[in-house]
Amino acid sequence: FIAILAPVPLVWLQEDKTFVDVAMVALVPFLVHNSLGNVMEPKLMSSGLDLHSLTIVVALTFWGSMWGIAGAILSVPITCAIRLWLLELDHPYAKKLRRLLDEPMGSGKFQEEPQEACPFRGNSSTLPIGDARAPETGSDRPATGGEMFV
Repeated sequence: FIAILAPVPLVWLQEDKTFVDVAMVALVPFLVHNSLGNVMEPKLMSSGLDLHSLTIVVALTFWGSMWGIAGAILSVPITCAIRLWLLELDHPYAKKLRRLLDEPMGSGKFQEEPQEACPFRGNSSTLPIGDARAPETGSDRPATGGEMFV
């Protein structure tokens, strides 16, 4: 903020400069700084860090308010470390937090986490639940509970 306002008195004290020139000296750096800092940097960081741009802005705000300048500097590395830690955990709350970091605005509809590959999926001996034939014999006798997924 000080760097944006520092040149204003220098321009104001020159006799040939108008109020529009003084306003432009303060306005142009302010707009460039805010557009780059709030729009471009989060998008560039999110693509390189695999974090959503809103997640980066919220992390910067949260860690900056908690720890000041040090928190603002360390906000993105801390958030990336937390996201990587959540990727390793197999707890329902960890999955929800990871989904919140990946899609802070939500996906528009509720999606379950992709389940691990079912060991029976793709197996030729697997029968639909409504099919009453025994899997190993193909006979018409009803399958018991233990024979359903052999």
